[in-house]
Amino acid sequence: PAFRAAITQALREDTTLAVSARIRRLSDGAWRTLDFAGRFERDAPNRLPRRLIGVVADVTERRLAEERQTLLIRELHHRVKNTLATVQAIVGSTARTASSIEAFYEAFVGRIKSLAHTHSVLTEATWQTADLRALLANELRPYAGDAQGGLDGRVSLEGPTVALPSEIAVPIGMAIHELTTNAAKYGALSTRDGRVAITWALEPG
Repeated sequence: PAFRAAITQALREDTTLAVSARIRRLSDGAWRTLDFAGRFERDAPNRLPRRLIGVVADVTERRLAEERQTLLIRELHHRVKNTLATVQAIVGSTARTASSIEAFYEAFVGRIKSLAHTHSVLTEATWQTADLRALLANELRPYAGDAQGGLDGRVSLEGPTVALPSEIAVPIGMAIHELTTNAAKYGALSTRDGRVAITWALEPG
């Protein structure tokens, strides 16, 4: 109906026909989006048009790209809001426990770095999931790294592959950071001979 109305308007008002429509391609049954633009030519005023001169363009891929871009912008807006809320929470939590400006700075920078590590893991998976082992390894590597950038004998990780959804990867990543910081300051990683063994399992259901 919209296509017919556009043709009728262009005929009655002698204006440019500019309309979009969808067709089903005969060869494979795929739906395609087309843009039409043109003008009717008449031999004389008030006569029926002799022909229509214009362009028909298949814009399916462009429309899909525009939809993807809109979706990405909306998703980015959502992620930025969540990240800023997380940073705000980190500031509040750090300020409540810090005894000095220096202590605040050290704790705050560490937590922001942890947040950045988690985001890096999420980005590698197109922000869908984060691997639990990767989160643990990223956080512990500065305290127990070997020459190849891996984990040395001070840290062992044992458990199945677990893909954390993005909405819980950030808080779990922050929890890992807090536990690692405590171990480095007061626990096993605060001494040369200390060891940390981390194990995890999937429970049925």
